[in-house]
Order: sequence, then structure tokens, then C-alpha cells
Amino acid sequence: VKTVSSSARRTAAHSAADDLSPVKHLYASASFEEALTRLASAENRLGKEQTEQYRALCLLGLGRTEEAESSLERMVAAKPLYSIPESDVSPRLVAMFREVRKRMLPGAARDLYAKAKADYDAKQYAAAASQFRDMLAVINDSDMGDGAASLSDLKMLGEGFLKLADGEVVAAARAAQAAAAA
Repeated sequence: VKTVSSSARRTAAHSAADDLSPVKHLYASASFEEALTRLASAENRLGKEQTEQYRALCLLGLGRTEEAESSLERMVAAKPLYSIPESDVSPRLVAMFREVRKRMLPGAARDLYAKAKADYDAKQYAAAASQFRDMLAVINDSDMGDGAASLSDLKMLGEGFLKLADGEVVAAARAAQAAAAA
């Protein structure tokens, strides 16, 4: 198992910030095409959220609204619980992001349930519990709006399986502790 030290994580985060600085500067100076080019070359080093957020901002600046929306869709698909820091971006992007999330969150909740249930069935209880928690957080998200009501059955199933998965995690920890003591 490969572990990453906290200094290595800080170095990676600093490197990503260094890669994003020129993009932010280009965006601020309305050099949207050049910022998009920089994003494409640094995409592997930057987080999906940052990349797609600045891509959407630049595309909006160029008047390419449909492409900006597609970028936000990719962001929500990758990280349904991500929220854009409202103080960092235009109100137009925030509004568009909320609309995209409102449309996509019900599907994201269903996908998370399917993954969590598959992990539960495979006896991967810790992973399942984490995914059930994420699914419930998505269902309870304020951007879900009226979509949450249509997922009430899924929410009930998720809560039940979460309790079962948590019980299995606790039982496994107790068994490991007993085995270690013996």
C-alpha cells in the first residue's frame, strides 16, 4: 500500500495552485481562449472541480453557454456534493451551477445507491457505508429541491442499508479487536 505524506499532499496542492494561477490571471484579463488552452495543458495536475469551474467561466465569457453547462455537468457527475465558492465566481455561473445540480442530483443519488448496494453485496461494508452517507447527503442537499420527494423510497432504503453496513463495520472491528487480544 502506497501512502502519501502530508508534505507530499501539500506539495501537490501547491503545484495545482501554481498551475491554476496563470489561468486565473488570464481569466481576470478576459483572455478566455488562452485560459482554456492553459487549462487543457494543466488538466491532469488540477482537480476536476477547479478545471471544470474555470473552463465554465471562460466559456461563459466567450458566450458559449451550452459548452459551459456541459462543463458544469461533468463537474457534478464527478463530484455531486461539490459546491462552487460563490465569492469566487460570477452570480451567473452560480445560478447555472445550481440549475445543473438540481437537474443532475436525482440521477447522482441513484448512481451512488447502486454503487453502495454493489459494495454492500460484495461485503465491502465500509465503502458501502461511505457511499450510502454520500447518497443521503445528495438527497438532503438544498439544490435537490422537489427532486428529494421523488427519492423518498431510495432514501429509506439507503438509511436502512447504512445501518446494516455500519453494524457490519462495528462487528468486524470487534472481531478484529478480539482476535488481537487473543
